[in-house]
Amino acid sequence: MLEIATIGVAKSRLVGQGPEPAPEAGAASPLIYQGRMVGLILRTQKDKKPLYLSPGYRITLEESREITLGCVARYRIPLPLRRADQLTRHLRAAALRAGR
Repeated sequence: MLEIATIGVAKSRLVGQGPEPAPEAGAASPLIYQGRMVGLILRTQKDKKPLYLSPGYRITLEESREITLGCVARYRIPLPLRRADQLTRHLRAAALRAGR
């Protein structure tokens, strides 16, 4: 409806299998589900746990990879995802405090 490109990035694997990528930042290996490549296992920082990446709407897997790596700075999690996670934790804590 909005015609906005989307990217799926997760800290844990939902489906599929694939080999662990090499230890350097930017290394990737295919994520295979039911005989089809559905994403990448992507290491965003050297020697850190990889992320699981899948293209969403109106974007290729390679574009998803490039954008994700471009959003990584100090932490292994891309900044937009890290900020969203921080915001939801803050809102959840505030809601719990208000409910006491």
